[in-house]
Amino acid sequence: MLLIQAVRLELELKEEKVASLARELDELTFGGKTEEEVAHLKKTKHELDKKLKEQVSVCNTWFMT
Repeated sequence: MLLIQAVRLELELKEEKVASLARELDELTFGGKTEEEVAHLKKTKHELDKKLKEQVSVCNTWFMT
């Protein structure tokens, strides 16, 4: 049960990070930042989204067993 709670907490933190990056990306896009900064944020957001989906998949597998 403790492992499930730890995984849930980690998922919440990653969701918050993705949301934070999305907000930052919006700010940069409309704030006149460089294309390199925007590209870096998009890449980071994509990577975190991918990790989040993988972890959700693992959690769903655990809950189904």
